[in-house]
Amino acid sequence: MYKHIETQIIVSGISKRELAERLGISYNTLNQKLNGKSSFTLNEATELRRLLNTDVPIETLFDSF
Repeated sequence: MYKHIETQIIVSGISKRELAERLGISYNTLNQKLNGKSSFTLNEATELRRLLNTDVPIETLFDSF
């Protein structure tokens, strides 16, 4: 659902498992959030952007075109 996030995960070289661990959530929970079945909290969203080390605005990252 969040194509910009998926792209930034690839660009960052971090695995989804590692990203989930660093966010303090399970891998399955991360996938549910990325697929729009669950929502990211504001803290998770800002930490996700920081972990991905991206300059992409948070609004763009979470654009679900």
